[in-house]
Amino acid sequence: MKPNIDQCIKCSICNAYCPVLKATGLFPGPKLAGPDAERFRRQRKAIPSEWLEYCDYCKICERVCPQNVPIPDLHIRSRLAWKETRKPSYRDWLLGHAYLLQKLGSWPAPVSTWAAGWGFARWLLDRGLGIDRRTPMPSYRRRTFAHWFKSRPRVKGEPVAYFHGCYTNYIQPELGRAIVEVLEKNDFAVQVPPQECCGLPLISNGFLALASGLGKRNIQSLQQTIEKGTDVVFSSPSCGMTLREEYETILDLPGASRLKDHLLDICQFLLQLYEEGRLNPRFNEVRET
Repeated sequence: MKPNIDQCIKCSICNAYCPVLKATGLFPGPKLAGPDAERFRRQRKAIPSEWLEYCDYCKICERVCPQNVPIPDLHIRSRLAWKETRKPSYRDWLLGHAYLLQKLGSWPAPVSTWAAGWGFARWLLDRGLGIDRRTPMPSYRRRTFAHWFKSRPRVKGEPVAYFHGCYTNYIQPELGRAIVEVLEKNDFAVQVPPQECCGLPLISNGFLALASGLGKRNIQSLQQTIEKGTDVVFSSPSCGMTLREEYETILDLPGASRLKDHLLDICQFLLQLYEEGRLNPRFNEVRET
């Protein structure tokens, strides 16, 4: 069921806070692209569906809305309905399967990083896929976070699990290393349960069946961890949001609702430790290992 669009009172607070509307005039804002346009979409009247492609699903509009209208949920459901009417483009497939590209890019790194930044390659991405040549490209790492974690000795302490996500694993493993060292500094024994891509890129580009497959495997793995009394922290807000919200509301996956109370953003987790007087704030810089 889609959200009740009549909750919108036209105050335009969502427009005032929307980062995409500030960046480009091609997006009319969350109010017009969401609740306003939905009235026409439900009557099957012509409306520019391409507007929805500009929404980056940051959910700021939902946070500031005084009427609690779930505009991002409305956007993504309308976007998915629109994508069902057309064949996915190669660009959609490529962006949806970003986790595969990151895995492939990690293997020949740093050559892959150089190739991605090569002028001719940037021109091809711009002209062929509509990915602006000025877009910063990822810097792949051959030694992933998962490889680093498996090679290090385990420490004793209170168990906590870490869902690192694709970006940390393949592109920014130093972030994952820092989180592990901070948690171990606070007497936690970090576990990394088996995990797949959260599936958000697939959801955003209309590949719900593939996203559901990844989601089911993640739920099964994380449930086994939670049933042992171990909470799970995440460092990627988009991954955490997908695990906590989209698995239940968009993908309707069995068991998704049981994850919510055991999934914590790493900052939220550390803040709780601080408020309980348990946080050790004396951190050294993370060492390259």
